[in-house]
Amino acid sequence: MTKKYCKKNNGLTLIEMMIVLVIFVLIGEAIAYILSSGEGAWYMSDAKIVATQEGRRAMSAVIREVRQSASSVIANCPADGIWRAAQLNFNIPADTDGDGDVLDALENIEWTAVSYSTTAQLQIQRQSGGTNSILCNNLLNVYFRRQAATPDVLEVALWTQKWTAYKAAQGWTASEVFTCNIKMRN
Repeated sequence: MTKKYCKKNNGLTLIEMMIVLVIFVLIGEAIAYILSSGEGAWYMSDAKIVATQEGRRAMSAVIREVRQSASSVIANCPADGIWRAAQLNFNIPADTDGDGDVLDALENIEWTAVSYSTTAQLQIQRQSGGTNSILCNNLLNVYFRRQAATPDVLEVALWTQKWTAYKAAQGWTASEVFTCNIKMRN
């Protein structure tokens, strides 16, 4: 009679368990890397959205008001082609005498002074008639320029920047640049 050799399946050997453990660790690390990359992209896109919204809001306000101005009432940005940083002073038509019209009794336009300036807190501040309002946070730079050939066009360049913290010591900076040429109406 021949004896049949049969192997008993009572469990896994130490080597088999180590191989399974290594496979699980590699799969876990791959999943953690994918999730970490997605989380970083989330934070970066959030910072980019904030920088874009701030820049658009400020640029929209600047365009709306400067279009109402006249090239002759821009005080500190002469038509010499040089970029001027941080401040713009100009006038816009406004009903200063309270009669419901921007023209005075002699049919002249009534003007009110407006000033845009940057603050130490990286903001654009609008000042007019004793009131201040913030047009933009997370500002990196803003520049204004007029060319001699087109003195009724104001060029504006505005940079916003938002830093986002990610996992304590890490982070990213999202920047947006906005430029436009504004033709003044008056």
